[in-house]
Amino acid sequence: MTTVSDPAFACKNVTDCNTLNDVMDVIGANNYKTVSIQEHIGDRIRNAASGHYGPEFAYKLDDVIGSLSHQFDNHRGVIAPTGETWINSDTYDLLQPREVTEVFQPVLDQFSGYTFKRAGYLQGGRRLFIEVTLGKFEIARRDRKVGDVLEKNVTLFTGFDGSAATDIAESLLRLWCSNGCSSWVKQLSIRCKHTSNQRNRLNAAIAHLTDSTNVFQQISAKLNNYAQTTLDRQTAMKAIEKILPGDATRTTNKRIEILNEFHNEKRGTFGDTVFDLFNAFTAHASHETNYRTTETASREENRFNALNLDGRRSMESIVDMLDSLAS
Repeated sequence: MTTVSDPAFACKNVTDCNTLNDVMDVIGANNYKTVSIQEHIGDRIRNAASGHYGPEFAYKLDDVIGSLSHQFDNHRGVIAPTGETWINSDTYDLLQPREVTEVFQPVLDQFSGYTFKRAGYLQGGRRLFIEVTLGKFEIARRDRKVGDVLEKNVTLFTGFDGSAATDIAESLLRLWCSNGCSSWVKQLSIRCKHTSNQRNRLNAAIAHLTDSTNVFQQISAKLNNYAQTTLDRQTAMKAIEKILPGDATRTTNKRIEILNEFHNEKRGTFGDTVFDLFNAFTAHASHETNYRTTETASREENRFNALNLDGRRSMESIVDMLDSLAS
């Protein structure tokens, strides 16, 4: 069983789970604690001083402790099960891992069928995600006998250290190869910061998802329109330049790499539709971008974050551009 005390990227297969509570059990969800920063600083300094100089000396430091802790008025700490502490505003609303089920379940209830896919912790327990799949659909290709198959997913992200909002959005996985090509189309999206009224805002946003069951029908219609809209190589390059402007060598090389993916039959692009350009961006991010191990995350976690967090934000501007080409 994986818990947040594990230092490695914890991405668990949860396809055998039947409920969100089952998912929480598999990933080893534990509660985070909130503490007064003043008390936390005082306890840490006293414990350190007591260990070196004895308990009597430790309590002579009260004036110093009071001066230091005063700098953190209107703040409080969040302590992870690992013992790591993060400082947040005192208006920060901590959504516990198992409270996520109360947020996510009403969204899932609006779909006729779903299967839990992946879940786990990111950045050493700073973030949590749950990914659900809703089945597949096919995009017909112009003059092609074989279309593209895409997997429909909905993913929830939330954070505990103040760096990430609670976020629910749809995603697509193009099932062209064993790794697939991840992409996002901004259709269903709920995002709320961890402020004091977070829960009310989440409940209100979820209550307005009256047509969420039609979300992927709308996405399918959009992508089918892309697949039926012709696009030549020159226009594709101009569109890529709008997304990646500048004369830097690295940017220029990236534009050329994406243009090469516009017509790459090994990955199912043929260089003649807006859908080919859509797939060029996702294929480049999924297959041609190098992800490295850093001080805070493994290569696998950095790849996941890039495709599922950073990639989603950049894909939104790409989709806006593609919409204009297909209109």
